[in-house]
Order: sequence, then structure tokens, then C-alpha cells
Amino acid sequence: MRYRSLLIGESPFFIYTLMATALLLAIFSLGFSVGVEFASGTLLTLCMSTVALYAGVKCGGLLIAQVSVFSAIFWRAVFPPLLGYLRWDDSSQYRTIRSVDIYLGPEGELMWGIEAGIQYGILAGVFLGSAAYGIGALYRQLRRDDPSTYPGII
Repeated sequence: MRYRSLLIGESPFFIYTLMATALLLAIFSLGFSVGVEFASGTLLTLCMSTVALYAGVKCGGLLIAQVSVFSAIFWRAVFPPLLGYLRWDDSSQYRTIRSVDIYLGPEGELMWGIEAGIQYGILAGVFLGSAAYGIGALYRQLRRDDPSTYPGII
């Protein structure tokens, strides 16, 4: 396997992975903006981990898998405070994730969210994204013997 194929992925599949990442971020952003209760960061992280698993199964690229998990964690830390900042609302749904229960105001919440989102996002992207990609790649290698499952588009 070439390094470019490992890191970036093969031609149609890294595009599918990036499109799935962008589509999930758009759906969850719209859902959170209108107040839909399912649009939580935990569900988005689970969905993005599934996208990283798909990237491993279909040679979508390790970096693409890590970016999808990073974007979920970064979204969870930054999007709710950003929405609270734009609306200048200080309710608890617009606060970021942290262990200390100190209110910082909309601008402080946003700045804390950006800082924490980058730190936690990189950590989760490297570990969770790599693990999901590795599990998908292991599945791909184990299923390579069955001609009915390889090659496939989706």
C-alpha cells in the first residue's frame, strides 16, 4: 500500500468520506440551531467515528478519518458557544464542555470553546479516529478473501 493511499485515501472514497463529514456537520448545526434535541455532540462523535470506520473499510484515508473525528469534537466545543455569542444568550445550552462550572459570558465561552476544541479535538482525532480507521482496515483485510464484498462503491 502506498503512503498516499494510506494517508489521503483512494480516489472516490476520500471524497465520499469528506462529503459525509460535511453533511453530518451541516445537519447537526442546523438541528442545534433550531433546537432539535438529538443534535448533541455525543451523537455527532458517534456518527463521525462511524465515518472514520467507513474510511478504514473503503480506503478513505487515515488523515480524513482523523479529521472527521476532530471536526465532531471541535464542533461540540465551539458551535454552541458561537451560537450563544451570535444570539448573545447565556443559557446553559450554549456553554461549552469543561469540568469547572464557572460562567464566562458568551465571548469567554466562545474563546474557551475554541481553545478546548482544538486540544480535545486533536487528541480524539488521533486516538479515536486512528482506532476506528484501524478497525475498518482490519475488517477490509479480513474480508478481502470474499470476492462478493470487494470491490464495492459503497
